[in-house]
Amino acid sequence: MPENDVPIRPAATVILLREHRGQIEVLLLHRNREVVFGGDHWVFPGGRIDEEDYRHDDDHEIAARVAAVRETHEEAGLLIEAGTLTAVSHWVTPSWSPKRYDTAFYVTTYQRGEQVIVDGSEIVAHQWLRPRLAIEHYDRGKKKMMPPTIHTLHEIARHDSAMDYIAMCANRLPEVFDD
Repeated sequence: MPENDVPIRPAATVILLREHRGQIEVLLLHRNREVVFGGDHWVFPGGRIDEEDYRHDDDHEIAARVAAVRETHEEAGLLIEAGTLTAVSHWVTPSWSPKRYDTAFYVTTYQRGEQVIVDGSEIVAHQWLRPRLAIEHYDRGKKKMMPPTIHTLHEIARHDSAMDYIAMCANRLPEVFDD
């Protein structure tokens, strides 16, 4: 492998939506500034697919869903079910990045009422925000976000409810973004 080739690791991310006072809100997590990849950015819960996530006949789709559930619990303290996840998109980190990921994005609703609990290490804060407000924060430089996050927020903002957005995702193939 040439020196400048960075291995692409599989990852999974969950877009958690809820209805609050008649409006869609999305959970965003604030990554610690010291984290190498995405430090100081606001992101959806997610991370690398680990070897242990491949416990079902090496099926990558199942492993991605298992990782999405695990990462959501590790980063936000929330329990979700893999069977509720709807595929949204697939993003591959650009070739110039010092770390590269091939990330499956999923969406689900979260209405159970448990408090989000961040670890204070990798994740230092969280907010449930209306997508348009999150976009405003990004546009004004108040919140750093990576392209997959801001793109997805724009897409969610075009829908009247969480279920409308999820239904749209369920009725199309996941979008693929690769450089």
